[in-house]
Amino acid sequence: MTPNIPKVSVLVLCYNQEETIRQTLESLIGQKTDFNIEILIGDDSSSDQTRAICLSYVEAYPDLVCLHPVAPNVGLLENYKRLVLLAKGNYISCCAGDDYWIDPLKLQKQADFLDKHPDYGMVHTNYTILFDETGKTEIVSKKVPEGIVLGQLLSGNFVAALTAMYRTIYVQEAINEDILSSDFPMEDYPVWLYISERSKVGFLSDNTAVWRKMEESISNTKSISRQVRFHWATIEVKILFAKRNGYEAIMPQLINSLRASLFYAAINKQRDTALQISKRIQDIDQLSVKDHLILAASKYQVLRQILKIWISRGGRN
Repeated sequence: MTPNIPKVSVLVLCYNQEETIRQTLESLIGQKTDFNIEILIGDDSSSDQTRAICLSYVEAYPDLVCLHPVAPNVGLLENYKRLVLLAKGNYISCCAGDDYWIDPLKLQKQADFLDKHPDYGMVHTNYTILFDETGKTEIVSKKVPEGIVLGQLLSGNFVAALTAMYRTIYVQEAINEDILSSDFPMEDYPVWLYISERSKVGFLSDNTAVWRKMEESISNTKSISRQVRFHWATIEVKILFAKRNGYEAIMPQLINSLRASLFYAAINKQRDTALQISKRIQDIDQLSVKDHLILAASKYQVLRQILKIWISRGGRN
């Protein structure tokens, strides 16, 4: 390998994580490899001490750690994309500023796997959940599909982002194709589907990382409006890739999922979102009488009460 050229680029996305970022960075610096790595930190204009802490690591490890950018806050997707485009390694691994790795050989094992299997574009592992509020942990030890997994991934995401390593070329191509739409609140799931279109996906049973499950995050939130929009966006990701790959058989299921999101939005008084989802359903299918009634419930209290009584009595479909 060319001297000083990294084989793996480790991306750290962080924002206002002064309490956890040290543990994150220490776990990355502690990786043992027989190749060079780079750690690219994307601090999205934190208002706490996160950036100052990151700068201290740049000063301590100038040949290993880089901090980006100077620009204003741009949000998760743009923060991710700019780091990907800066990556010099053949492979990418990500670790958010509130997660950390527990296997010092994580990068070595995964790079060895991808080196030996050129037809695989990604490899991921098991992990541990740390419930931030209670301090309790839960080991996630599972057996997941391997090889050609696009169909299974369309049914649901089973790849934990903090455990994955993937070929840089694929995600850079995804960015160039504008797959990471600004309408998506997540960067990982579209990337997994894009990679699985083009290659096989591998899995190692090792437990390599800890996902800190916060009380409030993008995918775990008490905000009803954010819940609805996140679930709706996940469905839209599935629709995009189902259409791209001719998975027409899954479309009725995805339309039903949109209807479930419409129902959830309506019963929780998310009128604007309910209107948007109903228009999306109409783009793909016809609105049913039931759809119209549910949409009306997003506006009228009496209809919402009827829906709630219906649910309490076991109604839904």
